[in-house]
Amino acid sequence: MVTTMDRTTIDIARNESFVMGVMVADAAMGGGCTPGQLRPALERARRWPGMAKARQVVDFADVRSESPYESWMRVLLSELDLGELTPQLVINDEHGNFVARVDGAPGRPEGGLRI
Repeated sequence: MVTTMDRTTIDIARNESFVMGVMVADAAMGGGCTPGQLRPALERARRWPGMAKARQVVDFADVRSESPYESWMRVLLSELDLGELTPQLVINDEHGNFVARVDGAPGRPEGGLRI
């Protein structure tokens, strides 16, 4: 049996740990599955066991996470109540010139970080 990426993502989010669900949802989104595809899949499965967790996973998922470890770190920081991690944060100098891009930075700086 073959299932679609959105269905498989929702099934894993329902049946596995929250962190595993986030890692899979982030990877699915990085592979082209959009939140607009995941939301209807959530609706189709709304009466299935584990759907509350699956909705939380989809809400938490972030297409900017480029590896399972970035996803895991975002979940860990959230669970320890240490704040959010912004994936792939661009750092610019005071003139707006690109300096670097970091895999993750604490908080949600608006417009990126300037140094």
